[in-house]
Amino acid sequence: KQWYQRRVAITAGVIERVVNHPGCNAEGTLFGLLRTLIDPENMHRSLNRLEKSEFLQFFYKNAMHRLTEPIILATHGTECLKYVSKTENSSLVASVLDVLSFAVENHTYHVKNYILSKEIFQKVLLLMNPRYSF
Repeated sequence: KQWYQRRVAITAGVIERVVNHPGCNAEGTLFGLLRTLIDPENMHRSLNRLEKSEFLQFFYKNAMHRLTEPIILATHGTECLKYVSKTENSSLVASVLDVLSFAVENHTYHVKNYILSKEIFQKVLLLMNPRYSF
């Protein structure tokens, strides 16, 4: 359980840092750390499937909404908002999309439910529209 608590605290801290301070010098490093933390292959070998599943459930229930907040803020209905036009925000949205791509490759069950329930796919498609390129 100590491993779980540390991973939860670090994951939440990394997400808060990148979302609250877009464009910070360490953004790329922090997103790399986040990918490492949520990578099932990097989870401690002594953990059983249940413990790994518990962490992923925490991530999708308590942290993913905060991570995807920049995508949600960048869109409204069928329109992109000016939020994305700022360089630091567009960089943040691109980094979040990168983590989402990683999640799709590695967390098929959890990410599928999250993306469908929060309509993230529709928002990502809107952001990819050339009319709104950033």
